[in-house]
Amino acid sequence: APRRWIVKFVDANLLLGWLATRFPVRPPVLVLRHPCAVVGSQLRRGWQLEHAPRLAAFFDRYPQFKEYVAALKDPIEWSTAHWCIHTYAPLVLAQPRPFIVTTYEQATREPEQEFARLFEQWQLPMPADLVSRTRRPSGTTDLGSGLLKSKDADAGWRKTLTPTQVRQILAVVRTFGLD
Repeated sequence: APRRWIVKFVDANLLLGWLATRFPVRPPVLVLRHPCAVVGSQLRRGWQLEHAPRLAAFFDRYPQFKEYVAALKDPIEWSTAHWCIHTYAPLVLAQPRPFIVTTYEQATREPEQEFARLFEQWQLPMPADLVSRTRRPSGTTDLGSGLLKSKDADAGWRKTLTPTQVRQILAVVRTFGLD
C-alpha cells in the first residue's frame, strides 16, 4: 500500500497540463534533459527514429511545425524533433504551469538543492537518504553515460556526438524556439 508514487512517464509530456489539472495530486515534475544528451544516448543504444515523428494531435495544435518536421531527412534530426515536440507542448502552456520544471543536469549536479526545492514545493519532508540514493546510477544507465565515468551528465554526449551532429541537433531545437 504505497503512500506516494514516483512514475516516470516520458510520453505524458504531451498531456502533462491535462493530467496535472485533472488529478488531485501534488504537482508533477517535468524533467528536461539537454537534447544532445538525449540524442547521444539514443545513438549509443541504437534507438534512432526511422521516420519523422508522426504526432497528428501535436501538429493539429501547432501546425507551424508540420512541414518543417516532414521535410527533415536525417534520423538525428528526427530524434531531435521528437525531443522538441515532447518538450515544446508542456512549456508553451500558460503560466502558472500546473507542474514543476527542473533539468536532469541540475538534479545531477546539485541534487541537495534541487530535491530540497522540489520537496518544498510539494510541502513534504525530503527523505534523509534521497541524495545518496540518487548518486547511484540506475540499472538503465548505459555504459557510455558520463555519469558512470565522471559524474558529469554532459560528458557522455560530448564524446558521442560529432560537432556536425551537435549543430544538427541545435538547429532543430532553435527552429522550435527551445534554445
